[in-house]
Amino acid sequence: MGSDTDDGRRLETVRNAFEIVESLKRRDGARLTDLATEFDVSDGTMHTYLNTLRADGLVYKADGEYRLSLEWFTLGTELRERMPVYRHGKGPADDLARRTGDLVYLAVEQRGRVYYLYPTRGDDAPEPATSVGTVRPLHAVSAGKVLLAAMPDGKRERVLEDLTFEPVTEKTIVDRDEFREELERITDQGHALNDEEEFLGSRTVATSIAHPDRGVAGAICASGPKTRFDDGYIDDLLPALKETANRIEINLQRS
Repeated sequence: MGSDTDDGRRLETVRNAFEIVESLKRRDGARLTDLATEFDVSDGTMHTYLNTLRADGLVYKADGEYRLSLEWFTLGTELRERMPVYRHGKGPADDLARRTGDLVYLAVEQRGRVYYLYPTRGDDAPEPATSVGTVRPLHAVSAGKVLLAAMPDGKRERVLEDLTFEPVTEKTIVDRDEFREELERITDQGHALNDEEEFLGSRTVATSIAHPDRGVAGAICASGPKTRFDDGYIDDLLPALKETANRIEINLQRS
């Protein structure tokens, strides 16, 4: 067994490697010297990190810059394929998009954030502003709200304590008490509304998808311009949205 000091160094090395990966993602590629400057290490140390990532197929070098490889895409795709809500939900989501003409999404919560797994677009929908893998803060999107409302009390409180309530648009709810009241309404009505809180001019409605063994599997959302998604349209859409969530729940029970 290694010493505590050795273990600490290994953990720091792993943390540094992931921070380098995050930097490459943010920069969409970078030169070795720029990364060394950013992380305040020598060129030789940074070269060791990058060569290790290259050897594992996670990074490649082109035109003097280091970039993330498609191995990350493969990892993400395989992870998504293993998620029950994706496997059993994409068919019903496609059906809902065809029936309504709207944008429909499947989403899950992890580490206090919303991850969009699957967007599908109906004939009347605009180009989606949210793509596969997009991450959003829980408090600013309908999927996040409905997933929070469906959590067990203890977990919900822990997640709420960690939320910073940063505004995404001028309409994002940033007051903790107001947000708690919103969650109570969502619990009562069984769906959540994002009223221009993520994108101005856009509204999204979501309902949760229950898992027979794990509580909440995810959420299904329908989105569109506010001129289309007025209160009357959303009221008409909700039965189809909740029916689709129920279809996915039945699929999950049978799997």
